[in-house]
Amino acid sequence: MRPAHRAAVALLILSTAGCSAAVASQPLGSIGAPPAATSAAPGSAASGFDLPIDAYQLSEPQRTAQLRATNLLLTSCMARFGYSLPVPAADQAAQVPENAFRYGPVTADQASDGYLWMVDHGSTDLAEAQLSQAEQAMSSAETAVLTGRGPARVSGKPVPAGGCVGEMKRRITAGGGTYGDAGLVQEIDQASYTDSLTSPRVVAVFRAWSSCMAAQGYRYPTPLDPMKDNSLFTAPTAPATHTSTPGATQPRGGSSDAAPRTAPSARQVAVARADVACKSRTNLVAVWSSVESALQQQDIRKHAQDFATLGRQLQTTVRNINAVLH
Repeated sequence: MRPAHRAAVALLILSTAGCSAAVASQPLGSIGAPPAATSAAPGSAASGFDLPIDAYQLSEPQRTAQLRATNLLLTSCMARFGYSLPVPAADQAAQVPENAFRYGPVTADQASDGYLWMVDHGSTDLAEAQLSQAEQAMSSAETAVLTGRGPARVSGKPVPAGGCVGEMKRRITAGGGTYGDAGLVQEIDQASYTDSLTSPRVVAVFRAWSSCMAAQGYRYPTPLDPMKDNSLFTAPTAPATHTSTPGATQPRGGSSDAAPRTAPSARQVAVARADVACKSRTNLVAVWSSVESALQQQDIRKHAQDFATLGRQLQTTVRNINAVLH
């Protein structure tokens, strides 16, 4: 599942440093017949797969570029009033595959960090910490210019309607673009995940996965259950023996000054490795994602006119982001 969207101001302030590449406009997904039962080889499409709804959302590279564009717009606007935008320093971040966190760990690299990989790269903790740091560094006068909740003129210049945030949003949404995913897109994205859990094919593959795990000494009814096991997400007390993080890195950027956390325990790694191995042996990712694809296709067809509009809006948004970055 895509990392949860930040609150509005978080999206405005946080950025990934060094991203200057253009955002390629993605073609919309075709709305055809729901996919048949998968015949993919076990373990295929495990680390990154597309779902029909992805065609109506910004991709991870596009989201990173949007964050870069919003930061550039806000920085430029604040500078007109003599203010700088206190964005915490962040390293260039590589992109995680689409839907990387939807089904838990699925690759050997992810499993080598136990379930802490999801904490490090999928949670909002870092983003919220960066946002809090940025907000605390701003004076009330700066916040007033940023949000437009203050004097109509500052330093003799008119403050844009809605402040620098309002000005930025108008640039991103000019000509019919949007800011943030549409409610219908989010609803279908969540509904397919929830509804898939009762699909006979998914129930069967979960049962096969559970049997595979039990054979290795781990009793979890479904692959969702390890992600509810607090013991797999509790950092051990022993100091870390390494600071590099295997697998994909954060989609939102990380601080180069962050203190290294503790390494995962032997049990955490063992369970994650068994989890990944059983997903591969049972072809779980391919089966589960094909069921979700069918459900999403059905909903997209029901709202074909809405999605045609959403597709045009997305393409406009992407063009606007490109225009800001170039």
